Amino acid sequence: MGRYILRRLLISIPIIFVITIIVFALVELAPGDMADYFLSDESIQYMSEEDIQAVRESLGMDASAPTRYIRWLGRLVQGDLGYSFIRNENVMELLTRRIKNSVILMGSGLLIAAVVGIILGVFISLRQYSIWDNGLTGLSFIGISMPAFIAGIIGLYLFAIKIPIFPTGGMYSTRGDRGLMDLLWHLVLPAVILSIMHAARIMRYTRFSMLEVIKQDYIVTAEAKGMKRRVIIYRHALKNALIPVITIIGLSVPMVIVGAIFLETIYNWPGMGTLYHRAVLSRDYPIIMGANLFIAMTVLAANLLVDIIYAIVDPRVRYE
Repeated sequence: MGRYILRRLLISIPIIFVITIIVFALVELAPGDMADYFLSDESIQYMSEEDIQAVRESLGMDASAPTRYIRWLGRLVQGDLGYSFIRNENVMELLTRRIKNSVILMGSGLLIAAVVGIILGVFISLRQYSIWDNGLTGLSFIGISMPAFIAGIIGLYLFAIKIPIFPTGGMYSTRGDRGLMDLLWHLVLPAVILSIMHAARIMRYTRFSMLEVIKQDYIVTAEAKGMKRRVIIYRHALKNALIPVITIIGLSVPMVIVGAIFLETIYNWPGMGTLYHRAVLSRDYPIIMGANLFIAMTVLAANLLVDIIYAIVDPRVRYE
């Protein structure tokens, strides 16, 4: 296992290098450049060509794209993502503060989706074609087909405005105790909304996987030997059925990140999503590049974690 993890980490190095090229290229191919923020239509009419060139040189835009990439990569290796144009803050420090808040929302949403999806998937697989199976399967189609921003708006209207159970937004109350309970009160609604689509998908895959596993010969043999049904299901069948489900959970990470970006904007959650949205609107390229790099690295780490969990869940999996 240790050799496999080390090998995967070494393989990740060239992948990370390719990711940096893609992140830089996406910003490079976007209309305009960093200088456009400072050279507005109003200000440029009062500037000479020398003044405009001086602004571009101060931002390093006078160099070619490969040169600018090498400079950016050199600063990135040293942990320097530059400074935000709008906030005039160090991007690394700014993202570090916001990422913590985003991880709370994304982690809670994915955890709720995994727990609820697996429990309901096992539940309906043991009651195939029952009213529970048909009802929950029908609801899962609605959950899978509903985008996060639509579900977020509906949830906000129903449970924060029409029936004011939860706050309309923010991470903490503006008054009173700003402790753990206050955080959970603000977290429940956006986290549950974020989990809906993924819980529905995980439930369906768990159901299909469980139905396939419980028909295997070793399960039939265990039942013939008189083993308790509960032991067969939860000790033998579920453990093997979880292997494809783990893949689905891992593949859900990019969609969870995208959904969190929308929901953070809707619920005014002070995470990376709101920061990223404002950076795009104001063309704050250092923040955009730093956020894109973080998202790509998170997906890469999630894929590695899924492979490691495979070996933990199924002892038959070996990577030697």
